[in-house]
Amino acid sequence: MKGKLVLSSLLFILISFLMSCSRVIYIQSRPIGYSMISSDFVAKGSFTYDSQFPFNINEITMTLYLMPHLLGEINSEQAQIISDRDPNFVIIEESVEPTTLKRAYVKHMMINQEIWTASIVEGHLVYKNVLDIDFVSHMASEQHVKSYIEAVELNQVYFLNHEFVMLMGFQSIYDNGEVNFIIQQTYVANVNYALTNQEFPDLSLHFPEFDAAELSFLFMRTYDHRDEIEYKTSEYKK
Repeated sequence: MKGKLVLSSLLFILISFLMSCSRVIYIQSRPIGYSMISSDFVAKGSFTYDSQFPFNINEITMTLYLMPHLLGEINSEQAQIISDRDPNFVIIEESVEPTTLKRAYVKHMMINQEIWTASIVEGHLVYKNVLDIDFVSHMASEQHVKSYIEAVELNQVYFLNHEFVMLMGFQSIYDNGEVNFIIQQTYVANVNYALTNQEFPDLSLHFPEFDAAELSFLFMRTYDHRDEIEYKTSEYKK
């Protein structure tokens, strides 16, 4: 009788083990992706992901960050008193009847210990590094976008003078004195799909003011990070 009880217990343990092994492990995560979203902004995208329903993403967020050619514009009141010959600035004048509007941009900017210098190229303000690579082209790499955004969030973007030391007394036109003033705006879309999606959803429906192709590129980059351990939030069996 005792032997039968032991055997029954072993069978129960074995069956439980086999049932446990047959259950599928699903992961939940909140991946983050980075990309240029327009000629003026880079963006950080994120959403909640569940591997059981891989295309039913939710709690979608996108945060925009100004590019240097916008960030580098000096406060308009300060710009009016800057000399056209000042080596610390690039001056652009626009005819606005009945007067002329003067815009001043800091000539040198340090981002992540790398110096970017402004110049006018075909009528547009462009920042380039010592390798003559312009900042917009530099943002083609996701890692470069991530590094730039992290520098912005840590307030590690600096205006320099012509001697490459900190430029004091001048502010960006976008600086309102708050921490992380360069963060332009965060967009949020909470989505609850009634059915299981068979492919990645079209997010332009939730962010209609942005280019659909650029949105897709950003969030597909985000999707590519869904299984990375740093973004994992939980797991469950079913």
